[in-house]
Amino acid sequence: AFRQVAKGLQPSVVSIRTVEAGGGPALARGPMRFRMGPGGLQPEGPVSQREGQGTGFVLREDGTILTNNHVIRGASQIVVRLSDGREFPATVLGGDPETDVAVLRIDAKGLTPVRVIESSEVEVGDWVLALPLTEDGRLVMVRQYRFGTRDLSTEAPGGIIERGEDPLLAAVRETEEETGFAGGRASLLGTCAPNPAIQANRCHFVLLEGVRPTGRRAPDEHEELQVLAVSPKAALAQALANPAQHSLALLALYRLRDVRPDLFS
Repeated sequence: AFRQVAKGLQPSVVSIRTVEAGGGPALARGPMRFRMGPGGLQPEGPVSQREGQGTGFVLREDGTILTNNHVIRGASQIVVRLSDGREFPATVLGGDPETDVAVLRIDAKGLTPVRVIESSEVEVGDWVLALPLTEDGRLVMVRQYRFGTRDLSTEAPGGIIERGEDPLLAAVRETEEETGFAGGRASLLGTCAPNPAIQANRCHFVLLEGVRPTGRRAPDEHEELQVLAVSPKAALAQALANPAQHSLALLALYRLRDVRPDLFS
């Protein structure tokens, strides 16, 4: 669903690259060395920087860009890449953490703005979360940086179900794209409404038993994922210990425990 929308609006969609000096936790890249300085221990070499990526839309043809506030929050540098490949440094005109909206400006003219409509006219596609189990009973998970919580999050692989796609097939597709694991037997564990206050879509939880590594990963353009294989019991314990755990990912683990309590003993 998202891919179809992005293709239709391609001239108005932009990529946003940010740099945040001394950013949040990163995936392991090796030990950091320290030295004693006038103010105590100091890291050797330059201060680490976190690079982030996100997307946005051309709001007006004069170079006004609309994006999420969490994408640019704390950034010391922001670069906007247009659909034709041109890149421009951006300045922040304003942002609102509560509504998670930010407005940027780049020095470009004659852009193609997106058509803005009321939120009540938007139809949100269904989602799927997969619970891929290896033949030896390990659960395949992905770890990624979440800009909203500014922290790393370990979750079940998943994503948007394409229009007309079966949830079971979507779970198989998303799992191989994100983790490189495929195969096994697929079964539906349950369905929920993620946010019924403002959305009518559903999230489906799918168990994939007996997956194997294929090496054929194809994550989306802005996804940086670390693939893990852990025991379901350890995955649930880690999720419960994280106050910023993705709520749907936690519910997926509870669904798995209801169906396969033997995996958590």
